[in-house]
Amino acid sequence: MIGIETGSMSPKIKIGDAVVIDKTADFTKLKEGDIVAYKSDSGIVIVHRIINVNSDNTYITKGDFNNSPDAKYVDPSQIVGKVRLKIPFIAYPKIIFK
Repeated sequence: MIGIETGSMSPKIKIGDAVVIDKTADFTKLKEGDIVAYKSDSGIVIVHRIINVNSDNTYITKGDFNNSPDAKYVDPSQIVGKVRLKIPFIAYPKIIFK
């Protein structure tokens, strides 16, 4: 489970929501529209939507609320899991006490 701390996926996933990710999904079969959690080059886990699958099997991702796609393509090896479920508001305590 990952607590959401930013509004980049609003209105689908809001600040304070938590998402349950499937770590066993076949990350080579992800498709446009899937929401994934991936680890950035700096080690931060980001939850964004796949907006395109490139011919080299990397992904272009973007937060639903963001104006532009993420700066770097996401390699399947960076994927932590595919979002399966959202639990509204459950992560608020984590955000408040952080």
